[in-house]
Amino acid sequence: MMENKVLKFMEENRMIEAGESVVVGVSGGADSMCLLHILATLKDKLNIELVAVHIHHGIRGENADRDADFVEKYCGRENIPFRLFSFDVPRLAKEWGMSLEEAGRRVRYDAFGQVAAEYNGKIAVAHNANDQAETVLLNLYRGSGIKGLVGILPVRENVIRPILCLSRDEIEKYNHEHHIEYVTDETNLTEDYTRNRIRHKILPEAVSYINDKAIEHINSTAESLGIIDSYMESQCKDAFKRLVTDCEERLDIQVQGFLQEHPAMQWQLIKTCLYQVAGRAKDITKVHMSDVIKLFSMQVGSKVSLPYGMQAKRAYEYVSIKEIKAGEGDGKSANEVTVVNIQGEGEYTIKTDLGEIQLSVRKDVFCQEIFIENKYTKWVDCDIIRSNLQLRTRQTGDFIVVDEAGSKKKLKDFFIDKKIPREERDNIPLVTDGNQVLWIVGHRLSSAHKVKKHSDNIYRLHISVKLYD
Repeated sequence: MMENKVLKFMEENRMIEAGESVVVGVSGGADSMCLLHILATLKDKLNIELVAVHIHHGIRGENADRDADFVEKYCGRENIPFRLFSFDVPRLAKEWGMSLEEAGRRVRYDAFGQVAAEYNGKIAVAHNANDQAETVLLNLYRGSGIKGLVGILPVRENVIRPILCLSRDEIEKYNHEHHIEYVTDETNLTEDYTRNRIRHKILPEAVSYINDKAIEHINSTAESLGIIDSYMESQCKDAFKRLVTDCEERLDIQVQGFLQEHPAMQWQLIKTCLYQVAGRAKDITKVHMSDVIKLFSMQVGSKVSLPYGMQAKRAYEYVSIKEIKAGEGDGKSANEVTVVNIQGEGEYTIKTDLGEIQLSVRKDVFCQEIFIENKYTKWVDCDIIRSNLQLRTRQTGDFIVVDEAGSKKKLKDFFIDKKIPREERDNIPLVTDGNQVLWIVGHRLSSAHKVKKHSDNIYRLHISVKLYD
């Protein structure tokens, strides 16, 4: 029975203790209805209490109203406590400067967390084995270390994923056998989002033409990488104790000891240090870690700027990582603007305090598959350029278009919203069209210049940085 498979998976991963409450995120779709039904079936055996939470995102009009009503009525028939939260996600996404998907995820987990706190319980969400395979492939395509290839964890803090062991086919079979009704979010059937293209095109073809157990094998690899990642983290704790001195306002890493470590441990240690100083890891990439590692072989005084206002600097016997506070920077004044005119294809270079910023410009053609998210490579539609393109640093009056409606945001306000320290702002390279910013390198592309299917004149822009040594 499918319930027994889920029960075994939950027990192996120690998801729930007897007497706990479980807040179940229920969209009304096939996966979440399967999850709710299985947990309700196992409720007495596990000795748990259930609470269903549905999020209305304010995006899909009457269809979203239908979904909320469907889940509420189902929970009423099954005597499952129900909570409904409604949000204007499009408005919030605009206010927060993030995509609809990012804003939607944020409000969902905020709501789940609120109810979980009320009931002192766990949060159960309906990720399945196919979601796991999709996540691993998505992280692989976008560029990821081991942590990203581990994919979705069965348990993370107070969030559990009881049906991560079930494939989408198994879920559909279970729903059919138990006559479980569900609603379909029509946005999941389109190919507008990268994940949906992996879901509807890439994975089915892998299963059909490469190996019918492709999803199972991807998930098995992710599990193996999870074991390796756990081992590396435990070894890194020992290396941290031996090589890192916590000076309250900075971390000092011994140069000689660090250089004697295996490269795999060097990467793990730098990642750990950056996370400890920043308190988060979302925008810390392989490029940033590589830049810090290079400092151990560079001359005293060399330094690199990092996300979240951090700076790494080479001293005689150590490399220090710290957060640069207002007034500590040694950047240029706002009037010192470095400008290079872009005249067609070619290579262009400007110098900043960070190093030499090199921009490669090449003509390209539309191909949906190549537009993979990458902070340092972008494609832009040149048909709507009004002035001459420039590679430069910021200047007064700069702005960026932040949504499809053409809404503008001052560059200064963008930097403030992203909490980018003042001393870093003058070193961030920009590709501009007059005062309109096409690309804030390392951060975001203008919505006005995104490539569309009808775009004929396309430039591929790629940035690389040569650090001073």
